[in-house]
Amino acid sequence: DLLETFPDDENLLNHACKAILGLAYSENESRIALLKYEMVERINIILDKFHRNSEIVGNGCVALINLLLLPQYLEIDELADFKIRAMKTCFPRIKRILDEHQHNEHVLDGAYTVLRNLTWECNSNQVFVMRVFSGVFNLMLDNYRDIEVIQGCIIAVLANLAINEENKIKLIASGFESKVLRAMDDYRMNERIQTVACETLKYLATNPENRQRLIDLNAGKVIIRAIDDHYLHSPLLVEAYEALINLTAERPDYQASLRDMGAIKSILDSMFMHSFEKDREVKELGQNALDVLCSLAVF
Repeated sequence: DLLETFPDDENLLNHACKAILGLAYSENESRIALLKYEMVERINIILDKFHRNSEIVGNGCVALINLLLLPQYLEIDELADFKIRAMKTCFPRIKRILDEHQHNEHVLDGAYTVLRNLTWECNSNQVFVMRVFSGVFNLMLDNYRDIEVIQGCIIAVLANLAINEENKIKLIASGFESKVLRAMDDYRMNERIQTVACETLKYLATNPENRQRLIDLNAGKVIIRAIDDHYLHSPLLVEAYEALINLTAERPDYQASLRDMGAIKSILDSMFMHSFEKDREVKELGQNALDVLCSLAVF
C-alpha cells in the first residue's frame, strides 16, 4: 500500500524495506505471508525506482535475502521453481547494482548474498549465474583483493556454483581455485572467508581432474591451517573435514602427504575442543576424515 500511496517518498519506502527485512528475518510464517503478497516483486520495484540510493538498495537487498531464505514449507522441487521465478525478477536489478555500486561494500555484500540464496538448491540458477556472472566474479576477486567483505561474499556464491557438475569444471578452467586459495592466504583469521573457501574446495574436489589440480596447489595444507587457526568454529570444521575427505579420495599418496603435514593431529585437536558439545556433525565428519586419512596407512 505504501508503494502505491507514496511512490516517491524515499524515506518512507526505505523504512518499509527495513520493516520487511525485519519481518522476514526469523519467522517462517511471516516470510510466507510476505511472499503471498508478492513482496519480492514489490522490493524489486523499489530497487528500480531508487536504484542510485545506496541506503535503499542496501536495505532492499537484505530484505530480499531474508525473503529468499530456505522456506521450510516447500519441497525441493517447489523451492527450485520458486527460486527460478525469483531469479528472473531479481537478475536485472542485481546486475545493475553490481555496475552502479561497485565501491559500496555493504550494498555489494547484499547483492552477492541474494545470488547465494538464489543459487542454493537450484541447479538452473547455478548454471545461469555461472554463465552470466563468472567474468564479473573473476575481475572483482582481482580488483578488490584488499576488501575482505567482497572476497568473502563472492566466494560464498562460488561454493553454490561448484555444486553443479559442469560448473565445477568451468570454475577450475577459469582459475577460480587459485583465487580461493589466495583469499585463504590473505585472510587467514577471517572465519567467513575460510569457511566458504573450504566449502568451495569441498565441492570442487569431487571431480578427479579438479582434485589433481588442487593437490598440485597443495590445497590440503591450506585446509589444515584453517582447521588449526579456527578450531573453535564448528561450521568451518564441518566444511574443512569434508574438503579433506573429497581431496584425498582414492589418493593414498596424498593421504600420506597430509599425514606428514600433521593432518591427523589437527583433526583430533579440533574434535577434542568440541568433545563436550552436542555437535554430532563435527564429531561424525571428523571421524570420517580420520578414517579416510588412515584407511591405507601403515603405522
